[in-house]
Amino acid sequence: MEHWQGTVFEGLSRLPGPAQERFVELFRKDRVSIEISHRGAATPRNPTIKTRSMWSFPGPVRSPPVTPGDHSARATQSSLRPEWLIDSRTSPTTSSYGSFSSRSEKAMRVTGKVVVVTGAGSGIGAALASRFSHEGASAVVVADIDLETATRVAEGIDGHAFRVDVADEDSNRRLIEEVEANYGPIDLFCANAGIAFEGDEQSPDDDWDRMLGINFKAHVFAARYLIPLWTARGGGYLLVTASAAGLLSNIGAAQYTVTKHAAVAFAEWISITYGDRGVKVSCLCPQGVRTPMLEQGGVVAELLAGTALTAEEVASIVVDGIDAERFLILPHPEVADFMLRKATDRDGWIAAMQRLQTRLGLSK
Repeated sequence: MEHWQGTVFEGLSRLPGPAQERFVELFRKDRVSIEISHRGAATPRNPTIKTRSMWSFPGPVRSPPVTPGDHSARATQSSLRPEWLIDSRTSPTTSSYGSFSSRSEKAMRVTGKVVVVTGAGSGIGAALASRFSHEGASAVVVADIDLETATRVAEGIDGHAFRVDVADEDSNRRLIEEVEANYGPIDLFCANAGIAFEGDEQSPDDDWDRMLGINFKAHVFAARYLIPLWTARGGGYLLVTASAAGLLSNIGAAQYTVTKHAAVAFAEWISITYGDRGVKVSCLCPQGVRTPMLEQGGVVAELLAGTALTAEEVASIVVDGIDAERFLILPHPEVADFMLRKATDRDGWIAAMQRLQTRLGLSK
């Protein structure tokens, strides 16, 4: 199976001509200048596509007509044009999605690093902690609101258990300060804790506040204390565990959808704002993962079960994504296709989601 790597535009370079035309037309309407170059077809042995994207916002767009079936579309502009040359090289077995920035000269390696994982008492968090230990991290801090489960995981990997309530700012501060004092500067902080339940606009405020606190504000609290440390030291790495729901939607779960969108947006903002200060960010957006959270789900969880991955598989993909310093890590590569459909035809995508909602028996 051929996977997209790098940017959306690299995916575009692999689309058939008519789809390229539609995508480019949409970008022209938004007065955004792009240049797409398809330099040879990717193969399982050589899945490499080089794409040059040039963006600028003021001024007119000048572009030649796009020939149907042509795998090259260009639009240029005479004003300021920051540009990125992306050379995405990845194993065809790697299921992840690239970012708008190329890999830095000094890629992130977990070996010898101090790593903190929240929500690490079970599920993805526990698998991440175990994998980081296996990768040779100098210290792995297993943080969870349930100290008993955190201790059990920590004992199995020679890690360090901490109790943390990620929805509480002071609890985040204590975690970060104690780890730095006892084990050294935090190199990688995995804001992984999260909860999920069904709900809608009629749900009580307490439900909204609880999920906002754990799924979104926890990232803000962690960043509030980490960013000053990292910018002073010249670098640090933040992994935010969001969800495919943060890029798409989750039928029947308004709070989950909203808070995961917020988590993705905040991760993007941190990367944009502090990337030139050495702060790296990855955002993990899986679909179904075989964890207690999925097992407690309803019909939507049953729908996702067919393509669900194990937490260990996700952890392996995360290590590869961090190593390559990709912003968006998609364990389920089909999510990239869904994102493209949503971006190019929002009305059609919403109509399809409405039909799915009806089929699942979840219409209001």
